[in-house]
Amino acid sequence: MQLRAIDHVTLYVRDLDAVRPYYEEVFGFSCSELRTEAGRGLQLETDSVHLFIVEAPERDPGSVRMQHVSFEVAELGAVARQLDSRGEAYETGQYSGFRSRNYRWIEWRDPEGIRVECVEHIEHRVRQGPERRTERT
Repeated sequence: MQLRAIDHVTLYVRDLDAVRPYYEEVFGFSCSELRTEAGRGLQLETDSVHLFIVEAPERDPGSVRMQHVSFEVAELGAVARQLDSRGEAYETGQYSGFRSRNYRWIEWRDPEGIRVECVEHIEHRVRQGPERRTERT
């Protein structure tokens, strides 16, 4: 099996109505409601990213906070400026543990506490070990 990319991810939240405007405003997702086996959900999309969010009000808040999603962006500075304008707290750093496609990152939490990250790829081709440096902003 030769993988090309992750096609989509499903996140679970306790309050769908609280996260919909956040993902529309911060990421520019187009959202449409849908019904799933698990209940109410959203289909979110841009031209290059697909994501599902399903409401699960009975989920433990701790398990919701354990989720993580990462988006590739062209330039992290633009993300930092947007988060600064919204008053969002975030951390930044760099990961250099892969053979290729290592990245600088910026990470924060959405309204449900899910770890949201944006990455900008860097050209380090030599594996330097699993390093994850962190700077708080």
